[in-house]
Amino acid sequence: EEDEDSNPSEAESLESGDDSDGGGGVGVAAVASPNPSPSKPGGGRSPPTSSTATALALREESARRGRPGAGSGRSGINRAGGACQLYQASVFCHHLFLSSVPVASLEEAVSFHTVLVLIRSGLADVGDEIELRDVGQFTDKFESVVDASCKVVGVKRQSLGLALRPIVSALAEVGKQITGHTTTDVRAALAQRTRLLDAKAAGWPELRQVWVRILSEARGAQEAEAIVEAAWRAHTPRRAEIEAKRYRRQMALSDYDRLRQAREARKRESPEEARAQELADAIRAVERAMGVEGRKVEAASRAKAKAVRRVERER
Repeated sequence: EEDEDSNPSEAESLESGDDSDGGGGVGVAAVASPNPSPSKPGGGRSPPTSSTATALALREESARRGRPGAGSGRSGINRAGGACQLYQASVFCHHLFLSSVPVASLEEAVSFHTVLVLIRSGLADVGDEIELRDVGQFTDKFESVVDASCKVVGVKRQSLGLALRPIVSALAEVGKQITGHTTTDVRAALAQRTRLLDAKAAGWPELRQVWVRILSEARGAQEAEAIVEAAWRAHTPRRAEIEAKRYRRQMALSDYDRLRQAREARKRESPEEARAQELADAIRAVERAMGVEGRKVEAASRAKAKAVRRVERER
């Protein structure tokens, strides 16, 4: 199933063409990148030069466009909602939707997008170094990668206006993604991300409780309960369909396993055992055939007797 993210409605795509992320992004190749300073984002990879920073953003974002469900549905550079001419950059990584502050300059938005792509690149293998659900460790790493990425591109972090929103897939449960609150507080966003991921790992009842609590903060407990329950019920037919397919696959696999086991048992048989098994199979086949013929004869006899009785009654 494809990830159907409930992404920001305030972002309007600048590109009418098809985009696997669900929102068209502005091409970033045509805009010159700012002069970056030589530094490493996150300390894990070599820093891009002034001539490659924007090219890196374009290459990584272009690679993502061919992967359904790879992002939040609005990754790239998009127009802010309404009729205003503001541009906002965004990317998705590690169950987090990262976005910049909306700006009037497209070139500035491209710079922000380059920073966000470098952040995603710097965090790509961070799971090999730290436990991503450890909020303290991840916060420290995240902050260092953000600062380094801003330095590479030559953007002040305050100007970037980085905002984070946790997103966790609940496609199997309710057919959509569950989103947290958008915040500029990195630690708060990562803490909510961890709560969502832990709840998902624990199962639907726990995930449901966390989702209701998140919605309750903005909509109230009663409306939050109604929204979650409606989503669960609306996805019930799809869950039943998926479960039926899973059951059929298991049954087909069981039949295949039985046949495979029988073939393997035959291979282990001695020549005498194989001949005895063939004889037994032939006897059973003859018995089945005789049984069929016997039932045919019996049916014919009953039909004949019935016809005789009918003739006698007519006399």
